[in-house]
Amino acid sequence: MNLKLLVLLLVLPFMASEAHFNISTVYIKVQTGITNGHKFFSNIGRSLSSAKESFNNLRKEGNFFGVLKQKAQDNALQALQEICSADTNREAREVLEVDRFNFVLMTPCQNHTYSLGDPQNFWTSSAFDRKKKTVILVTGWLTKANNGQLPILECISDAYLCRNDVNFVFLDTAFYMVTFYDWAALNTVKIGTDVGKRISALKNIIPSNSIHIVGHSLGAHIAGVAARTYTERTGEKIGRITGLDPAQPCFNKGGSLKGVAKGDAQYVDIIHTNPGVLGLMESIGDSDFYPNGLNPIPKGCHSSVCAHGRAWEYYAESVYPGNEGSFLSTKCSSDESFQAKDCSGNQIPMGFAEKSLDTIGNYYLDVNEVAPFGRDHNYKEMSCATC
Repeated sequence: MNLKLLVLLLVLPFMASEAHFNISTVYIKVQTGITNGHKFFSNIGRSLSSAKESFNNLRKEGNFFGVLKQKAQDNALQALQEICSADTNREAREVLEVDRFNFVLMTPCQNHTYSLGDPQNFWTSSAFDRKKKTVILVTGWLTKANNGQLPILECISDAYLCRNDVNFVFLDTAFYMVTFYDWAALNTVKIGTDVGKRISALKNIIPSNSIHIVGHSLGAHIAGVAARTYTERTGEKIGRITGLDPAQPCFNKGGSLKGVAKGDAQYVDIIHTNPGVLGLMESIGDSDFYPNGLNPIPKGCHSSVCAHGRAWEYYAESVYPGNEGSFLSTKCSSDESFQAKDCSGNQIPMGFAEKSLDTIGNYYLDVNEVAPFGRDHNYKEMSCATC
């Protein structure tokens, strides 16, 4: 099949699903896709060539398919990184319409939706409780809320609404995360900047330290940009950022895109569940947590996609009342020490529980293969908040 036609077929479903249809944007995406496609298939070719050369040795080792899968994955990630490098070295050409973003304030009784273009209606709403802390959830690539039918949103919102002690807000990024990955990565800067500008108005309504942004994958990097923008405009830092397996592709060290990092908020905690593949491996927060250590595939998972999602599953489990200490972790100097059971540092809970700045460092823990994942699970059946 002609490469232009192939790329066009991949692009049009995303574009045609929206109310606006900008042919110039489609053309740009097609041209970008053609360039990216050549790079991708070139890397796949190298992967196959490498696999062919290694076939006899791998067959003798008895693990041909496992190693081939890893080689294909490594080359695909390399190709994606090359595409990201090419794209991030030039100015983004897609115009984001902030009016299409929404803050969704979720309560046990109903959800209240407010346009990011006019957030004043949000902060002054009777549904927004100024006495409570505010938690903003930002999701990642290929996520778009459809009447709330989004697994990560359902899972985390259910946990917070059971507590009913915060203003729980979901950032609906419209279709801007449902596009080519490299374009979505570029969009994190604009989305984060716009969010930071809008929430800066909260400084006059609630204390900065009562704002907590929780972001998964690319959403973690949006959280970082939003928090930095908030600081630029107010001179203060938000209270906390929790990064749930922040995305690695396009955000490697030395890249032009700056991701979430220590210093973006008063406290930054990171949960790594697919380190070195879809998620970052290096410690980037005040406290970094490694369930299962540096193993990129945690117990109970058989793919990187599953592993990448475990971060928000673990976090949601820790949010339920009485379950805040279900993931006790130990400060450790290295993964090798963790695997050798040679860690003697302080223990702190991973996830929801409030932490202090004296918990800075890398923490390791074991988890269960299936829910409940926390080995210190103490959740008791209880009546969650209702209307």
